[in-house]
Amino acid sequence: MFSSERLELARKRCRYTAKSLAEKAGISPVTLSRIVNKKQEPDDATVAALVRALGYPREFFFKDEPPKIRAEAASFRSLSTMTARERDAALAAGELAFELMDWVKEKFALPEPDLLDLGPKHEQDPAATARMVRQHWSIGEKPIGNIIKLFETKGIRFFRSLRTQKR
Repeated sequence: MFSSERLELARKRCRYTAKSLAEKAGISPVTLSRIVNKKQEPDDATVAALVRALGYPREFFFKDEPPKIRAEAASFRSLSTMTARERDAALAAGELAFELMDWVKEKFALPEPDLLDLGPKHEQDPAATARMVRQHWSIGEKPIGNIIKLFETKGIRFFRSLRTQKR
C-alpha cells in the first residue's frame, strides 16, 4: 500500500511545497491532496510521476510508516533565521537518518550507546559534565585527537545532511 507519510517525508526533504510538487509531477494539486490525505490511492502513472519528481526509488513509497522526529525534540543552531521549509527539510533528513541507522543495525554489530544520564542539573556546568564523561569513559584529561572516532566507539552515530536545493 502506498504511504502518504513517505510521500510527505520526501516532499519535505526536497523542500517542495505541495503546489510545486504537483506541478513538477504533472498532477493536479487536488489529486496530490487526496493522496496525502489518504482519500485516493495513486495509480501506477501517478506513482511514476512522483518518483521522477522526487528522485526517490518507487519501493520507498511502499514501505512502513517512517520514524518521526518532533520539532521540539530537535536542536537547531539558528531557529530564528530558519524558515519552516528549512526546518521541515532538516527534520525529514533526521527521520531518514534514523531509518538508515535501523538498516545498518540489522547488517552490522555496533556498540550500544555508552552515555550518562546527567539530567538538567549539569546543563549549567559544562566543565564538571566533561570531567564526569571523561571519568565514565576512562579517557583521562589529555586532548582528544579525533572526537568523532571516540564518540563512534561509544555508540554515538553521526550523519551529515547534505543541503538540498530550494525548489
